[in-house]
Amino acid sequence: MTGRLHIGGKHVAENVNENVAIEGYLTKLSSDGKNVELKTFDETKINVALNSPYSDEVSGIMQVFGTVTSKSTIAADTYCRFAPEEDEEAFDPEDHNDFMNVLKVINCQDVGGKCSLISDKGNDSIMHTDDN
Repeated sequence: MTGRLHIGGKHVAENVNENVAIEGYLTKLSSDGKNVELKTFDETKINVALNSPYSDEVSGIMQVFGTVTSKSTIAADTYCRFAPEEDEEAFDPEDHNDFMNVLKVINCQDVGGKCSLISDKGNDSIMHTDDN
């Protein structure tokens, strides 16, 4: 199975033509609803081309799964928007950035490939690679 690289905004330009997963704050919507702007948690603005018009509220966090088409644009295959009340207290963008940095350093960004998350006996998630 081919996975998607889970990246931060600063790494979009180096992943043109790659399938990715990325998250950020939904900040702008085009007049036709087919393009949105995300401000990623590492403070990078990313344009996202949607496959169908978006008509919901322009707020909250959006997770996008798609293909990087240029240094700042992703063509979305699918997306999920989390309402502000779902993410304000339960999500820490600094922790997310730290996690993304760890994934990059250990070369474990492929969310559907060689990395997986496993629950240990304490119900905390730990990460391992097929190389372990």
